[in-house]
Amino acid sequence: VRGPEGTAQVSVHTVDHFRAFIDDPYAFGLIAANHALSDCHAMGARPQVALAVATVPVAVDAVAEEDLALLMAGACAALKE
Repeated sequence: VRGPEGTAQVSVHTVDHFRAFIDDPYAFGLIAANHALSDCHAMGARPQVALAVATVPVAVDAVAEEDLALLMAGACAALKE
């Protein structure tokens, strides 16, 4: 990828995967997104795109759906900052 005036740019990708260590899906979404963002910032990269990969524990469909929605809401809140 070429940047302005012929400067070289690279595409940086980072993937994190870790188990939830708290019982609050929204807070975990915030933490996970901020962790991924910190990886990008540590490499001097500017975040452009986010891809979420989530594993939700087996539960009643409505509970799993609500947990996933809260997790993604937390992640989106962190990405908007």
